[in-house]
Formats: sequence, structure tokens, C-alpha cells
Amino acid sequence: MEKFVYVRVADDNANAWPISSFIEARYIDANEIDLLFEGAIGIDSVDAVRLVYGGADSAKKALLAIGKVFAEYKGGSFLRLADKVGNKYATSEITDVTSITLGA
Repeated sequence: MEKFVYVRVADDNANAWPISSFIEARYIDANEIDLLFEGAIGIDSVDAVRLVYGGADSAKKALLAIGKVFAEYKGGSFLRLADKVGNKYATSEITDVTSITLGA
């Protein structure tokens, strides 16, 4: 069964992607990373999720923690990676989700 990554920034701003559509993570600055997923029209479009992590020297920890969550998740078909409204994050290394950009 396909597993999905769920992210919610606000009640009217949420999305889910198959874990298999994960492309890469990009370091943005000392506190933020983008996770990139294949968009609705496949690899020709890319959706971006901007995550905030614990600060200086935490980028590596955050990336490793996210990779581990993706690889080891067994809790059903939806992995709630980042939910700002519910204040729930799949790992303590993630402290916020600031945006979802579709077709970036």
C-alpha cells in the first residue's frame, strides 16, 4: 500500500504526496529546508514544502530525522510530517512548516 506524506500550514493550506514522489531536500538557510516532491504533472512540476528546524547545526539532524521517518514509518497510509494547525511534527527536529508551494 502506498504511503503519503501529509503537511498542513493552515486549515485551507494542506497537501499530501506519495512518499515515493520525494525528490530531494534543499538547505535554504541556518533555520530552513525545502522538501521537494513531484507535482501533479509528474517530474515536470515540483512542489516545495518549507520546514523550519531547530537552528544552527541542526540541518544535518533534521535531514537525517526526516529520512529516517520516511524509511521507517509504519503507522498507516498517512504520515503527518508537519501540521502547524495541530502543532504536530513527525520529529522533534522540525519546529514549524511555513509554506507549501505547488508547481514550484
